[in-house]
Amino acid sequence: MRSVALIVEAAAERLDVKRSLFSQLEAVVGEQCILANNTSSISITTIAARHYAIRRASPACISSIPRR
Repeated sequence: MRSVALIVEAAAERLDVKRSLFSQLEAVVGEQCILANNTSSISITTIAARHYAIRRASPACISSIPRR
């Protein structure tokens, strides 16, 4: 996995699970690999310093839009 450029995790919204996963990933990927997560409830700086947060939104076709 040393040549992988980007990994986006989608683990359960539990800090212990995310920390464990990122710790395992850091041991097997190269330094240039971007480790990202899509958490919505945990601060990325709480998980680890080297990671990036990716926020994804539901596509407009399935999102509910409030009407006035």
